[in-house]
Amino acid sequence: MIAGGCSTSGWGYALHGRVGDSPIIGSGLYVDGDVGAAGATGLGENVMRQCGSFLVVENMARDMHPVDACVVAILRMARKDPLPLREMSLNFIAVDRKGRWGGAGSGDKPFTFSVTTPEMSQIFEGPVIDP
Repeated sequence: MIAGGCSTSGWGYALHGRVGDSPIIGSGLYVDGDVGAAGATGLGENVMRQCGSFLVVENMARDMHPVDACVVAILRMARKDPLPLREMSLNFIAVDRKGRWGGAGSGDKPFTFSVTTPEMSQIFEGPVIDP
């Protein structure tokens, strides 16, 4: 069984009535029990435009490793957006049904994420996508 949960960062000074990507299924979070799960962090508006977490999970459905699924989703989103990739702030973490996990982000600094299992708890750096 795979389950997921996410919440908004509570970013201060947001526009009144702004809805971020967290409550939009497929954007901030997407889970398919037969495939895996993915979550996003960064600028929610950029993730929402193309349902980023859904893209990551769909890539894993094609048997991509979670890291590759995140990278391919970021590159696809960048091709369709007028903003330079460095400014998009797209960051994803993912886990597949095989228990493989990974993450990737856009920008000019490493995207760090943590993984905790019964055997370990560790912080990792995912690849930075900045073509």
